[in-house]
Amino acid sequence: MEVTFAKEFTDKSLHIRAMSESGDEMASGTFALKEMRFGGKYITTLAVCGLETKPQYRRQGLIRRMMNIGETFGREKGAPIAVLHAFSSDFYRRYGYERVSDTVITSFPIETLGFVPFFGGLVPLTKALVPAFVAYYDRFSEKRNLMFRQYAETVDCAGTCVLVEDGKITGHLKIDNRKHFDGVNRCDPDGLFVKQIGFLSPDALNKLFGFMRMFEGEQKRVVLCDTGPVPEVDSVLKSYMETRYSLRPDIMAKVLDVEKTLALVPYRPGFWTFTIKVKGGEAETDGIYSVSGRTQEHSTFVAKLDETRSVAPDITMSPAALSKLVFGFDSYTPETFSYLPGTETGPNAGKALDAFPKQINGWFEHF
Repeated sequence: MEVTFAKEFTDKSLHIRAMSESGDEMASGTFALKEMRFGGKYITTLAVCGLETKPQYRRQGLIRRMMNIGETFGREKGAPIAVLHAFSSDFYRRYGYERVSDTVITSFPIETLGFVPFFGGLVPLTKALVPAFVAYYDRFSEKRNLMFRQYAETVDCAGTCVLVEDGKITGHLKIDNRKHFDGVNRCDPDGLFVKQIGFLSPDALNKLFGFMRMFEGEQKRVVLCDTGPVPEVDSVLKSYMETRYSLRPDIMAKVLDVEKTLALVPYRPGFWTFTIKVKGGEAETDGIYSVSGRTQEHSTFVAKLDETRSVAPDITMSPAALSKLVFGFDSYTPETFSYLPGTETGPNAGKALDAFPKQINGWFEHF
């Protein structure tokens, strides 16, 4: 069956529809360009959205062909990384994507916040405060990968309370105070659902917890809907025995431009020059890359080497393992790194791997 791909472009997106000879839509998907945090900077990122094939047209390679078209669009627009929410890790791993971020739901009885005083000093976010909120968000997100850039015109004020100190916002909560009715006059609390939490200091975080305490008597439990981007929360909580955690593997990523991505990684200070070999992927990514620090310029120099030269790479990996490494999903030794797919280590692998720090990854998609 002959298949045609209808493409609808805007400045920031590409929508693809796979069409049959008879004019039926067989599959569709959208590839959107987003400004996202990576390595402390906002970078252009390709977000893969809503890929779908109708059941009767599956097993024909339509998704792979749309992926090739969409990723080419991303590369042409300067996106070094592609990201997606995976309905199946195994499915997207076929296309070179790998898990780099998890959704972590944290819940605890509200009375366990007794280690902080009550605090009622948060105020609703208003349109007048939105510029200050955007400035605050830029500081909050700076060291957290996978956070979308915020714009004043797209900020949703509903349910958002902010901590304002010396004219600046230093923390915020987005709350869904859920309740359901049981019978005629009885209202049972479902929990204080905190959909977002952000802060710039330990003091600000404690004040946010103090504001949650203001719901004591009305609510029995606090549910923090995603603490993946804010691991500091767990460091402050005291009653670990009463705290419950639910982890769901969430975001997968693929490196589209190895040179550009390696230049953006926030390496440990003073790292030495090392070489990486990427193999088993695509012509655009496979190769041997040299990475070296430039101390005086405070930047990193990356070069793709001529493979005809006799170069023994310090670490060799598949594109999937590369995604985990550059996002700092974990810190690796040669022993733990060897469990990632398609990896090999040379004599200096330990020093090369030590250059990649563990990073905070999360995705406040609802910002």
